[in-house]
Amino acid sequence: MAPQKKRFLLSLFACAAAAFDYDVLIFGASSAGVAAAITASANGTRSVALVEPLPLAGGMLSAGGLYLTDQLDPRYSRFFVSGVAREWADRVRAAYGSAADVLTPDAFVAQAAVDAMLAARPSISVLTGCALLGAARAGAATIASVMLTCHPLPLTARVFVDASYAGDLLVAAGVPHAVGREASITYGESLAGVLGLGGGDGEDAFPWPVPAAAPGGGGLLPGVSPTALPPVGAADGGLMAFGHRACVTTDAATRVPFPQPPGYNRSDHALLLEVVAAATAHGGRPPVLEDFVGLIPYDSAVAAAGRHKFMLCCGGWPVNGDAVTLNAGYVAAGSPAARRAADAAHTRYLLGALHFLASDDAVPTATRADAARYGLCGDEWAAGDPAHWPPVLYVREGARLVNDGVLTQVTLVSPRGKPDGIAVGAWYFDKHVVTRVADGRGFAANEGHFRAPTAWAGRASGWCGQRADKCRNVSAEWYDVPLSALLPRRRDAVNLVVPVALAASGVAFSSARIESMLMGTGAAAGVVARLAVASGGAVQDVAVGEVQAVLVNEVGAVVHGPPRL
Repeated sequence: MAPQKKRFLLSLFACAAAAFDYDVLIFGASSAGVAAAITASANGTRSVALVEPLPLAGGMLSAGGLYLTDQLDPRYSRFFVSGVAREWADRVRAAYGSAADVLTPDAFVAQAAVDAMLAARPSISVLTGCALLGAARAGAATIASVMLTCHPLPLTARVFVDASYAGDLLVAAGVPHAVGREASITYGESLAGVLGLGGGDGEDAFPWPVPAAAPGGGGLLPGVSPTALPPVGAADGGLMAFGHRACVTTDAATRVPFPQPPGYNRSDHALLLEVVAAATAHGGRPPVLEDFVGLIPYDSAVAAAGRHKFMLCCGGWPVNGDAVTLNAGYVAAGSPAARRAADAAHTRYLLGALHFLASDDAVPTATRADAARYGLCGDEWAAGDPAHWPPVLYVREGARLVNDGVLTQVTLVSPRGKPDGIAVGAWYFDKHVVTRVADGRGFAANEGHFRAPTAWAGRASGWCGQRADKCRNVSAEWYDVPLSALLPRRRDAVNLVVPVALAASGVAFSSARIESMLMGTGAAAGVVARLAVASGGAVQDVAVGEVQAVLVNEVGAVVHGPPRL
């Protein structure tokens, strides 16, 4: 070949290679985003960007403090903790020298495992502190670029993956999506739509009358929505409540007394004080902190290391760790500043409640003394804001992809095994409280909570309620997640894969939101992106059999559930 022609071709190749900033750009360093980056970067993919608004990666797997808590049945862990999730679990296990999986480790161990996994793949560019400003299209069905706070110019990619918990890129790119509860008639779901007061399983109901308004016409107490409930079965924009999975401890050496969060106002906890008074009057004993919020012990390996830690979750009281009413408008926050303000409001709620219960003179002495035994874990999230507070808010649901095969209350598990399965889920239908209103008598009432086995289709019986063990037989709750749930319609986007905000109704998503499953769907999204880059075609053209083969043979993932119950 003539030197001039060779130089020309090399120059042409270099220009073509530089036409895109990245082969694959993943927005959201959630557990799914980390998994997608790992699988997308393998086997010769030129460049992969993992973009995250926060200063660290891992999402609820590490920075959020959830880890793989929801894997309840170790007999089936090989089906539900496989592939990239298995790599994480093995790294964590090795850090403790444990023969068994440590699914609720110290956060600093969980974070170190995530960081090491990413560092082992040098072709991944981890861009933290990068909030999304917008997305641009090139034609009707192609996403061309994203605008980020950390980069002066739009960043382009051949394929994009939205691995954010709220579906931020999905929304910014104008891909069809749903937010909130569909009407019960939309997909024929008995659990869909507004349940109405008393329409759920009653687990988060107020057991005693608690006034919804301040005495003397002072208006509704904070945390009670002034918006009237739509009719039962109707659609609404309500999302299940978010919360933080904070770490607390009773260890004197590391316990940090619950501080006042920025913007603290004790009057914000007037409804909580009413619940404390009602519980004291009707409960037969002064309430304790664990009545307000669940205290889940960390793994025995953590205790064996001499650390006595508890993970905050939810709670038994009707006013608990879930910040009901605070997530209105979260999906369409409008700007990075608005999103940060919403995150801060959730911190102010829960950390403020902990500080209130442990220190306010209006709280009964016994309750205050019990709460003060606990404090934040001083060996965790030292650089957090506030310090020792998990930097990731548990966004339980946000926007959800809409395509022609939305998973529903029925199709999620009927059939459980699916020929195009690319990951395995295992959780019951589990919707946290959506809203809190004043009932017809002027008392506070929660609405929207349900727990039900995934095989259940009726309303007359089958609620888990206080018998949550009825829903926690993992071997009976599994289902394959189909590849089709991750892909937009061809007319909507040919270069986008959505492993978290996937195509599921609000009811189906209440089950399909567990971290181990999301690592599986994230790994599949990365494989799809990689194969689409290699072929130069649309993500919809990638053969499911090829995706499954890569996941099984290269990643070590399980793509189908147990062969028998």
